[in-house]
Amino acid sequence: MRSKLIAILCLTIFLCALVTGCNSGEDGTIDVPIKILTDKKVVAVAFELLYDPLVLEAVSVDKSTLATGADAAYDKSTPGVLLIVVTNAEKLDRDGTLVVARFNIVDETGSSDLTIDFKAAEDADTREALPFEVSGGRFDATDMSVEPPVITLG
Repeated sequence: MRSKLIAILCLTIFLCALVTGCNSGEDGTIDVPIKILTDKKVVAVAFELLYDPLVLEAVSVDKSTLATGADAAYDKSTPGVLLIVVTNAEKLDRDGTLVVARFNIVDETGSSDLTIDFKAAEDADTREALPFEVSGGRFDATDMSVEPPVITLG
């Protein structure tokens, strides 16, 4: 029975990392996937991820497989604001994780809203701005839970 419980726990941790891209936080960091929902061909996206700098400290941003071939840049110089820009995208035409933001956990008992301040997105075919909606996410250090923020385009 004990080996079954250990196997279930290991599977749960593996699925967490696989499905949401979350880092377990064992090394004092947490990975936050930024989700995108779209049925358009998106060539560029720019937004700020706002968070509580008393709880989190931005470390880096990595592209997901959805953004393969795209250029991604970020600026973490302002505490509480992580500017993210993805350009030259060719495969952003479906739902998935756009990027994964990694944070150091500053307050192990705190929580932080993860708010998207959307700047722009461009349609690859028309080169026009895409309409958007955003829904914020949340991080809670007490149980290491991450609700990813979502950008809906089109």
